[in-house]
Amino acid sequence: MKGIKKILMLAFTGILCFALGILSACGANDSSTSTPDEKPTEYVYSVRVQSEGGFGLRGVGVSLYSGEKKIAAKTTSAKGDAYFTKEDVIAAGEYEIRFSELPAGWSLKEGVTYKTTEQEQTDYTALALPELLLENAPASKRYRLGDVMYDFSVLTSDNRYFTLSEVLEEKKAVLLNFWATWCGPCKSEFPAMQNAYVETQDDIAVLAVSTTDTQSAVKDYKAQQGLSFDMAGETEIAALFNPTSIPVSIIIDRYGVISYWHVGSMTAKSDFLGLFDKFTGENYVQTVIQDGDYTGEGNDGTEEEERVKPNVSAPAFSDLDAVLDPNNLISEQGYRWDEDEYSWCWTIETPENGEKYLRAANADVHNSYSILHFDYTATANSALALDAMVSTEVSADYFYVFVDGTIVQKISGVSDDTFKEYVLYVFEEQDAGKHEISLCYLKDSSATGGEDEVWVKNLHVLQKSSLAAREENIDVFRFAATGKNAATGDKPAANAKKKLFNNYITPVYNETDGYYHVGAANGPLLLTDVMNPTGWNIYDLWQLAYNKYLVVEGMNLEQNIEDYAWAATNSDNGYVPVTKDLKELFELITSVDTYGETRNKDYHLSNYAEEWLELCVYFDHYGTQPQPTDPTRGITFDGAIEIAEGVTEIDCFRSIVPLGIKHKFTPQKSGVYRFRSLFDKSAAGISASVDPQCWIVAKDKTTFLAYNDDNLLDVLGNPDNFEIYLYLEKDEPYYALFAMFLNAIGKFDLEIEYIGESYAHLTNAATGPYSYNTVTSETFVPNAKTAKLGEDGYYHVVEKDENGNEVLGSKLYVDLTHATYLFPSDTLQNLIENAKHYGIEKRLFYLDDGQGGKKDYTPIMQKYLLKALFNGTAENGGSLYGLVEIDETLMDILLKLTKAHDGFGGIKNSWQMLCYYYQTVEKA
Repeated sequence: MKGIKKILMLAFTGILCFALGILSACGANDSSTSTPDEKPTEYVYSVRVQSEGGFGLRGVGVSLYSGEKKIAAKTTSAKGDAYFTKEDVIAAGEYEIRFSELPAGWSLKEGVTYKTTEQEQTDYTALALPELLLENAPASKRYRLGDVMYDFSVLTSDNRYFTLSEVLEEKKAVLLNFWATWCGPCKSEFPAMQNAYVETQDDIAVLAVSTTDTQSAVKDYKAQQGLSFDMAGETEIAALFNPTSIPVSIIIDRYGVISYWHVGSMTAKSDFLGLFDKFTGENYVQTVIQDGDYTGEGNDGTEEEERVKPNVSAPAFSDLDAVLDPNNLISEQGYRWDEDEYSWCWTIETPENGEKYLRAANADVHNSYSILHFDYTATANSALALDAMVSTEVSADYFYVFVDGTIVQKISGVSDDTFKEYVLYVFEEQDAGKHEISLCYLKDSSATGGEDEVWVKNLHVLQKSSLAAREENIDVFRFAATGKNAATGDKPAANAKKKLFNNYITPVYNETDGYYHVGAANGPLLLTDVMNPTGWNIYDLWQLAYNKYLVVEGMNLEQNIEDYAWAATNSDNGYVPVTKDLKELFELITSVDTYGETRNKDYHLSNYAEEWLELCVYFDHYGTQPQPTDPTRGITFDGAIEIAEGVTEIDCFRSIVPLGIKHKFTPQKSGVYRFRSLFDKSAAGISASVDPQCWIVAKDKTTFLAYNDDNLLDVLGNPDNFEIYLYLEKDEPYYALFAMFLNAIGKFDLEIEYIGESYAHLTNAATGPYSYNTVTSETFVPNAKTAKLGEDGYYHVVEKDENGNEVLGSKLYVDLTHATYLFPSDTLQNLIENAKHYGIEKRLFYLDDGQGGKKDYTPIMQKYLLKALFNGTAENGGSLYGLVEIDETLMDILLKLTKAHDGFGGIKNSWQMLCYYYQTVEKA
């Protein structure tokens, strides 16, 4: 049962949801002389480097000196300890303890000298003190729990600067939150955060930084949600924390130390109040709280979120047996309830029709599970089935079936309130014999969906031969390595077999889909599960990688595994197909001897060719339906959906963070292609903004070539659709990633059209509102162009020819008839035409006259507006309607306008936030 309990505990702690953990140490990585976390039984000296609150500093150099002679050196472990054994110190004595390489921002208490004595097994503690680093963080810095912060300054959506050092002069702590407008869990925790902030704002500052949104979007969101704490759009600071999942809540204490780091939403006010109270007390000493060491009270403290012990009595096994096992497949002595005091039972219910069934007793209890174990003796080539009605919250609450501690069925979804026959497992020739079967209903702590009920009855046996004609999908879990070699269970004799298993499937690579299959190129997909135990190890690969056991020749494979873990948590069934790259990674991993309760290196006599298969699984398929396809279809680049020229329906069938559903496009000829969405929200009966999103990525799968929000403001008045022009090479694969606004689920038509060898299209001069450079502390206009007055009397974009010489390109045009980045809520046309309703001093174009006075430029702008309204011609397809070329007079007015109204007193190139130009797309 150990495997089952591990899976259930993982579920309750959120690991199955892949809330990525944060390293709980600060400083550099351990060196070859680092100390393990576990204290050795025999040691001469123990030296601990810690904060006042007991947080151990990782990666500190600790050396013992006799005079100026270095006797021994160690590096502190993740817990801040360094142990010196007899191998390091031959004889105990009086040695000076010196320290080096403390993490940035930490220093030892002054005036203290540390020395050892001749007393062995003596423990010494060095006190380290933190202080906020008053300079900008290096670009390569990646924060983790326990780090001292570098100072930063962020421009908020309210157009004010939030500077950490200044805030900590007034407040006792800062809550730094990473979020995004499309993130549902982020939105769910904001009310609790807001209510807690209102009560504690004298001591606490809150800064919520979006990882993807613009300042204007954040400003609108803040107003809509009624939030009063500081918020900001996407800035460089997010990269320093690398928030791979959101929301993330981080506490920076009064000393500038990252003292708490939580991934996931906290929806109770008491969660935040409890944290704030810990860090604002008058007697506070520097403390670092591991995520698992703090749990809020939940639900504003009115209802405990903790696990609830059962309050119902278990039925007698004889009564239970009559309902579950009318065919006498199990003896009464074969039943067992789980021993955990929090494990619920299954109860016997009788509906109106009088036919009894078993019901999971925890159906109405959040954060709970019910489990029943029984022994079953299987015959070869048979299938075990039962009748069940499952109506649960989709992809949250699950009915699991375990065979010998391994999940073989994982069922969730809303039922039609009728019983259905489920084939639980198919026993092959080698599976004949006794097995433990476990039925488990796991209910999470989130809101309900469906009736949150699981009913079961009528355990029965089917013949394997009868499954071929069944119309439903029957997919049976299998390991790729079976028949464990008993000789490896204990320390083997010299002639013992070196393979852990006797039987390994034959992997066959399919050139068409790029995956390995079982037995043949069209056989079942070979899959892997990096988030659960495998035949190779009792620990899942993600845990091993996270705890840095998977290090080969100094190379940590954590990031490699993290990528596949993300794919697994987003796949249809939690598994990832095995590619050539993944096979090579597994071969590298299985060459590593790990420690602890893992593959013991004394028993692991040698690596062997099949060993990587011990990390793999597959599903045997029965029935008339096609066998399962790639569970990561559209989720990973390897599973990208093929698309071609013409109109294709794009199905954003799932919310994928980051980015969206992945597609693969291979051009048939080189040239400029247009990607555009054809979504008609009026025809779809949708009044709110839908805004299909598109990213285009090069074949290296990392280089982003285009994003539709590069043209966020559409001069043609079609903001709910994207239009991207890009030069693509023949036969080169490109990836197009699609999502709906706010990561909604939906469909839209995509048109891919070949335009020609080159194309000039109208696009924004500046590609967004203001950005802020945290390094130079400067506000700037993103992607502003270099402009120059041409001989024709108009300003042009400056470009470079093939020889690198500057040449004048397209004219620059001011948009007078649409909303712009500078004036997103109104058009210049309205402001010009309605100027007559305002006094002169309140008119938008009442500006500096350049001679120390003021002048109303509205009459001049009326003339430019008249020209803009007649500026669409057949030659340019009418695309210049509402736009007017910039001459010297207009440029002078624009500079005065932005100086008066951009909010910064005239940021360089602010005028470009009103402008468009013709961008030529051609081969680079």
